Amino acid sequence: MTEKGCTLLFDCRRGKNRQHSVLAMLRQSIYGRLAGYEDVNDADRFVAKVEWHADELFPRVGFIVTNMTGWSRSVVRFYNQRGTAEQWIKEGKYAVKWTRLSCRTFKDNQTRLQLFALAYNLGNFLRRLALPKSVKHWSLTTLREKLIKIGAKVVRHAKYVTFQLAEVAVPRELFAAILDRIQRFGVPPPLVQRG
Repeated sequence: MTEKGCTLLFDCRRGKNRQHSVLAMLRQSIYGRLAGYEDVNDADRFVAKVEWHADELFPRVGFIVTNMTGWSRSVVRFYNQRGTAEQWIKEGKYAVKWTRLSCRTFKDNQTRLQLFALAYNLGNFLRRLALPKSVKHWSLTTLREKLIKIGAKVVRHAKYVTFQLAEVAVPRELFAAILDRIQRFGVPPPLVQRG
């Protein structure tokens, strides 16, 4: 397909400006956009990332388009970290809706964004430290829907209060394990100064 499209294009550049063929530039432009690089302005070199996973017949092959210099391994590490950060940003946008800044003044929207960031950090703190290993993979949306935004019937007795939760979202044993892990975060008693 690109070979046929290439016959309709003409490259009027001359001399040192012409380092790549029209076919190569056309393919770079199309494949770069397909990969999400709509400007295609950082396509200076390709780094291939090949991962072998247990019980998989074929390796997973990915490509990074970059203008970074240095060892390929360092470039892959940098983009992995960047990708993780972008996933966290996307999660914040969808889980706590932190892009909804509908106030009229910049200062009010700044305060609102800080509150969203605190809510995100609290949810992430709970996910990383309070969830047992079996549910550590939960997204913040799942955490919210199964633990935070659930209804409970409050039953008061003379000596205690009982919260009755539906076990459809979270089984009793899992909920108890989460509460136990949260309780371990208790603030230690203040140190007594002897003097």
